[in-house]
Amino acid sequence: MSKSKLLITVYVLAIIVTLFNIVGFIKDSAFYNTKTLPQGEFLYASMSPDGNKTVRIFKVENSIGKAIRGELVILNNDGTDQIRNIYWCVGEDNAMTGWQTGDIVTINNINIDTTDEDYVFDSRRELEHNIAVLKKR
Repeated sequence: MSKSKLLITVYVLAIIVTLFNIVGFIKDSAFYNTKTLPQGEFLYASMSPDGNKTVRIFKVENSIGKAIRGELVILNNDGTDQIRNIYWCVGEDNAMTGWQTGDIVTINNINIDTTDEDYVFDSRRELEHNIAVLKKR
């Protein structure tokens, strides 16, 4: 294979890999990004036993159905709050919330460790995971 054919092959492969990465990024951003979830109607708040964290529960209803969104609020000593979504479940219109410890909250029988900044329960991802497991059987 000549040097020019090898370079063209490398460039074509690089472009294909880049396009797959862009499509994957757009898919994850558009469909699984919990930072852009709709606000919804506030239902209630549940404070942790130590009083440093609060989970706020919202009911979301739109043209594609209903869902429950759980938002964690961490109260900082300087008066600022850190807010992030920790729970999103499509097809529900009510939520039961309880604190197991100062760091573990249960929302509709799903235990969520609030110290894990990367974990979010997202029923859309869980459904995708369960389908993949069923296909392997």
